[in-house]
This record gives sequence, C-alpha cells and structure tokens, in this order.
Amino acid sequence: MGSFRTGDEAGAALLLALLTAVLLAAIAAALVHVTTAETLIAAAHRHAEEASNAADAALDLAVHDLATLADWSLALAPPPANLMSSFADGGQIARAPDGRRLDFARLAAERQRDSDAEYGPGVFGADSPQWRLYLHTPLSGVLPPGSADAPAYLVAWVADDGGD
Repeated sequence: MGSFRTGDEAGAALLLALLTAVLLAAIAAALVHVTTAETLIAAAHRHAEEASNAADAALDLAVHDLATLADWSLALAPPPANLMSSFADGGQIARAPDGRRLDFARLAAERQRDSDAEYGPGVFGADSPQWRLYLHTPLSGVLPPGSADAPAYLVAWVADDGGD
C-alpha cells in the first residue's frame, strides 16, 4: 500500500478558495450593476409618466379655458392682442424646473417654423396654421397647496385650422 502525501494538495485548496472568491466577487459586481440599472430604469419611467401627466394637465387646462370662450379667434389673434389662458403666469421668459431658461417668443417661433415645414404652402396654401402661445405656468401653480412636489412647467399653444 502506498502512502498519501498531503503536501501536494495544499496548492489546490488555495487555488479553489481563490477561484471561489473571484466567482463571488463577479456575482456581487453583476448584482450591483443590475440593481443600479433597474433603479435608473425605474426613475426614467417615473419621469416619463410625470411628463405625460403634466402634458395631459396642460391640455385639460387649455381645453377648459377655451371652452369658456364664445369666440376662439380671441386666442388666435396675433400678439399682443391675443387672449391668454387664465393659467398663463404672465412673463415671456420663465425658468423650467431644471433651471433652463424658457424664452416663449423663441419657443413659439420654433413651433411655427416646425409647423410651416410640415404643413407648408403645399398642404393648406396660404392658410397654413398660425401658432399662438396660450398657456404657460408651473405645474405647482395649478396644484392644490400641499400637493407633492411637481417639477414640471406647462406650456400649450393653439393654432387655427388649415381650412378656415
């Protein structure tokens, strides 16, 4: 019968322990990565839902105000004669919740340019839609006091139809 030598297997046990530690570290790193990604995805989804709800709120407010007008042409008149929504906060420049400067004259000009590019003279002839700023206010300005923080700024434009 042969004798067993334990000294030859000492390196294998150390190698096995190191491989196990590396495997557990890789699994832990993967879990951290997945958890971080899931947190970012959830936050992006929440922000998208908030933005969608804010857009719905702007639409609802604008439609509610327009429904009270006997003559919508007042809202479509060129500035400064155009009638603004009761929810318009006044100025022509505001700060978005993220700190960006909102220049409504520039934004309205961009909206008109995009509309003209899409519905140029070939679609409606000389009667292409003319966009007017109708509503602009922070969402927090239309929510009841004590509501949750609402980092959104509502902006709505109105335009005449191409067939009038």
